[in-house]
Amino acid sequence: MKIAFHIGRANYFRPLGPLIDAALHDHEVELWVNETRDAQILKGNPPLSRESVPITGGQFAYRPYCDKATLRDILESSPGTAIVDIAPLPYGLRKHVPASSTFCYLQCGMDIIPDIMRPDFENLNPDLILFYSKHWQDTLTSILHDRRYGNFSDTLAMLTCSSACVGWGQMDQVVSFDRERILEKYDLPKDKPIVVLAAYPYASNPRTAWDFCYKHDNQLIRHLWGLAHGRLGRVLAHPDQTTDRRVAAALRAFCARNDAVLIIKYRTKDPVPGYFAEVAHRLIGDESHYPSNFMEVLSVADLSLSFCSTSVLESSACGCPHICLDISEDPELRARVPFFESFWPRSDSQGIFNFPGVCYAMNIRDAVTELPHKSLDDFPLLSRQHEQYCRDYLGSTDGGNCARILEAIRLHRERTLPRDAESSGEA
Repeated sequence: MKIAFHIGRANYFRPLGPLIDAALHDHEVELWVNETRDAQILKGNPPLSRESVPITGGQFAYRPYCDKATLRDILESSPGTAIVDIAPLPYGLRKHVPASSTFCYLQCGMDIIPDIMRPDFENLNPDLILFYSKHWQDTLTSILHDRRYGNFSDTLAMLTCSSACVGWGQMDQVVSFDRERILEKYDLPKDKPIVVLAAYPYASNPRTAWDFCYKHDNQLIRHLWGLAHGRLGRVLAHPDQTTDRRVAAALRAFCARNDAVLIIKYRTKDPVPGYFAEVAHRLIGDESHYPSNFMEVLSVADLSLSFCSTSVLESSACGCPHICLDISEDPELRARVPFFESFWPRSDSQGIFNFPGVCYAMNIRDAVTELPHKSLDDFPLLSRQHEQYCRDYLGSTDGGNCARILEAIRLHRERTLPRDAESSGEA
């Protein structure tokens, strides 16, 4: 089977790297790589080139492009290809996928929900959707049935006949991690607990009054911003203790109480504030998307924290208990993504961000006041709950998810490929 992976940015290698290496064993592989410099830098990624590709599992064809016209030509010249992507193609290019090819959309965290619900769905319109698990498929189907968000009857029909639940390929790499090597690689102590924080994603989250106040604890700056943006009421309502600086102080106290070292994971486009850098034993950025340096440190950590992000999935995949610092009290954020309502942490039910025994939701006010008095033992990873969480949200933990993804693609092409294409060798 001929498989092409669309690499829109350097961080696409994070979810796709293990799958590409797995495909190289038995398939003809091409990488369609966006070398557009401005697009990479805008997202905090270094420019891509043949030399920067982190794939070592075999030989592949490298096909770069720097504009839509070149990518269109690549698409049109690739009949009989399984095309794998984690996002919609650039606008207007979906129609240039040859009829004998299969456009496969691979779930990449929670992005699958806005991608499937986008008004220009025809720009995605995959032939095959590959979910982590049936839970994700059922959740998305439930959201699409909710008429508050629109009419998605055509999308629902496609989900029924053209999807598969195959597991999360990104976590297959975890089975090959070596604890001693990772501790040495990142200069981490062998005799102390390790706590990892995924820093607040200012550059990724929408600029809301809550977001601004969380970043700035200076009242004058807050009020001036609120007046300038017509949101003074929301600024005045923001709790004084809900700030990034206070979370840093709470984490400093928590780590001191537990004699733990703190690692902070940041994104290149989001430099770590000085008050956090001061309390961190080590800072890690986006130096390596594959193997994932973030997942490497999670695999040796005793606890991780993030702000309602899919870092919770990476933590669970690595067997690390997680604290979700709940940002859903931001009313503007909730209004912007109403279809995420079922995901926000709730005290009365389990979910992706609140699953005691695996991940623990805390609002930021509680984190500021309570974390300094907590023990690592207050956030255990319990085997039965962890197994259930993985089944619900990640699929299998046996290291075979990439093989299942490739098999699902093969079976789909086998069922749908016209016989004349098959006999002509396009498969």
